[in-house]
Amino acid sequence: MRAVHRLFLALASLPALAQTTGATEPPAAPSSNVTFKLGGQVDSAQGQSLQGKATWTVSEAWTLFLLGTRSNLASTTQAPSPDGNATLTTTTSLGGDYSFGVFDLGLQYDHSEMSDLLTSRRTYLQPAFDLGSWRLGFEFSTRTTDFDRLRFNNLALNSAAGPVYVSGYADLNVRDTGL
Repeated sequence: MRAVHRLFLALASLPALAQTTGATEPPAAPSSNVTFKLGGQVDSAQGQSLQGKATWTVSEAWTLFLLGTRSNLASTTQAPSPDGNATLTTTTSLGGDYSFGVFDLGLQYDHSEMSDLLTSRRTYLQPAFDLGSWRLGFEFSTRTTDFDRLRFNNLALNSAAGPVYVSGYADLNVRDTGL
C-alpha cells in the first residue's frame, strides 16, 4: 500500500480576510458571503488530486455551492485506462440548501467522468431536520452510469483444455435509485 506523502489544504475566506473585529465584540452574522476552498494531494506514485469549492451564503437560510475535483491518484495510476494512460477522474458538483427553520432541504447534482471509460450523473435530494444539537437527515438519490464500449481481441482465458482465445465488446448502462 502506498502512503500519502503530502496533503495540501488551503482555505481562504474573502469576508474573513476583509473583516476584523475587536476581541470583546462578537462577530457579525454574515448576510451574504463567498468562501473559496482549495486543496490538493500528491502520493508516492506521482498521482495528484486538485479540488476547489466556492460556497455562496446568499442569506441565513439559503446557501449555494460549486465543487470541482480532478485526480489521478495511486489507485488509478496502478490501474490504467483502456488507452494505457493513468485513469483521470473529473467531478463537478452543483448544489444548494435552503433552511425553513427546523427543516432543511438540499439539492445536489454531480457529473463525473473517468478517462474514456465511464460517465456518471447523480442527483440528490437531501431533506433534514435540525433539532437543537441533533440533525436527522435523509438522502434520496438517482444515478445513471454509462460505461463506454470495452473491446477485447484475442483475450486468452485459461481452461482445462488449455487457453481459449476470445474477442468481443461490451456496453453497460446502469441506473439506480436509493435512500
